[in-house]
Amino acid sequence: MTPIIVYLKDRRLSEDKDEARKLRIRAAKYVLIDEVLYKQGFSQPYLRGLAPDESNYVLREVYKGACTNHSGTRALVHKIVRAGYYWLIIQADAKAYVKVCDHCQRFSNVPRQSSEYLTPMMGPWPFAQWGLDILGPFPLGTKQRKFLVVEIEYFTKCCRS
Repeated sequence: MTPIIVYLKDRRLSEDKDEARKLRIRAAKYVLIDEVLYKQGFSQPYLRGLAPDESNYVLREVYKGACTNHSGTRALVHKIVRAGYYWLIIQADAKAYVKVCDHCQRFSNVPRQSSEYLTPMMGPWPFAQWGLDILGPFPLGTKQRKFLVVEIEYFTKCCRS
């Protein structure tokens, strides 16, 4: 944010024309009021620009403050913006902070999606390919049986045990 502050204070630009043009475009979204940088929002009030040490404090206070709920990255960013703060890498900082929260990692939802795509097993015609599986051990049944043998015919998906 330092180049933006310097440009807004003194209207000094870099010698490189491309960098100067990029800086002018980026600085159009910001305003300097009493030596404090603010970001202009479209439908919201000015957001105070924060330095890295201030941003860590605000991030920690919003996340673990009085109304803590261990929200996700997107909700945390929205809370910070609603509180009136902004910095350039707010999304990345919030993601990193949520990722290392012990409570969130311990009690978050576990994704139930399989890690690989399932591959269908196809048989070319009926009774050409069979699959066998052993299930168990189960509680003892008649004649001291503990295991179950299951066979599946791949074409019709017919199952016998």
